[in-house]
Amino acid sequence: MEFPELGEQCNLKDCRALDFLPFTCQYCKKRFCDEHWKVDKHNCARKDLVVDRRVPSCPICEQVISMGPNEDPDVVVDRHISRGCPQKQPKAKQRTKVTECTFKRCTKKSLVIDVCPSCRQKFCITHLHADVHECSRRAASAPVNGRSNNDVLNIFGSKRTATASSTPGRGRPTPGTSSQAKPKSKDSGCICS
Repeated sequence: MEFPELGEQCNLKDCRALDFLPFTCQYCKKRFCDEHWKVDKHNCARKDLVVDRRVPSCPICEQVISMGPNEDPDVVVDRHISRGCPQKQPKAKQRTKVTECTFKRCTKKSLVIDVCPSCRQKFCITHLHADVHECSRRAASAPVNGRSNNDVLNIFGSKRTATASSTPGRGRPTPGTSSQAKPKSKDSGCICS
């Protein structure tokens, strides 16, 4: 059972096949079946408008070679080679930069090296912290807040001994000092206030 109102017949005189999905030639604008839609298959009347859009590349240097319309790609490539095709230079293998840590006892060679902000020397991740690599600039620089490390230790050490004598055990007040202790505030878990 055929449906002549669906689809179109091929415009090629020798074919005239009924095609449900006909192709339209972009040059002559006629409709053709699957077998005859290409320009050279139906001998298109406007074949002169067809432009060859192929662009060859050189097999030696892999450079794209420009060519004029209706030129043979093989002839164009041969001409390119005979005129002195630049030989393909092998790409230099990029070496990954491996840097050594400047810490005196470190023998690591690492891809990830960082610079100490104080002494500006390069260290691996293990030795980057100023305390670990015994940073020379940090020791020579002024102490933080005008106090030396010994002053800070003395302050914390004295408070620790004073606190330890007043609250024996696990920090629980003695029965005689419980009336003097401040009542603890109830923690609601909110960090807003």
